[in-house]
Amino acid sequence: MGLPVTSPGFVGRRRELELLGSALAAAADGRPSTVFVEAAAGFGASRLLDEVERRLGEQRQSFLVLRGRARPATQGDAFAPVIEAIGPAIHQLSDGELALVAGSGGRDLARLLPEVEPRLAHLGLTSGRTNVTAPVR
Repeated sequence: MGLPVTSPGFVGRRRELELLGSALAAAADGRPSTVFVEAAAGFGASRLLDEVERRLGEQRQSFLVLRGRARPATQGDAFAPVIEAIGPAIHQLSDGELALVAGSGGRDLARLLPEVEPRLAHLGLTSGRTNVTAPVR
């Protein structure tokens, strides 16, 4: 039986935790905040995010954490981490919430999450101008 690779206590990363804390404080004050965490495999990015999620769970105010995992550029869909992050949250929305969140971006959301397209169409959120993906000749 091998020894555990990680410590049960969180050590280090004070600067990163402070930066994430500032972004979360801004979000709690109603100022939109987005944070991207980048690290090579094995450098503790997942552990850092696990710790931040744990700390968020201890807060009085609730937070919604959307999390996707990066993949090598040569594997799969380029938007897979975004789809992984937003998919579960989008699927849980009521129709009213979905309409509010999608707004005028219903067509784009349907392209990312085709399984949500029938709901978006029912709500009238997939109509509009057609995006051109190739030059017209």
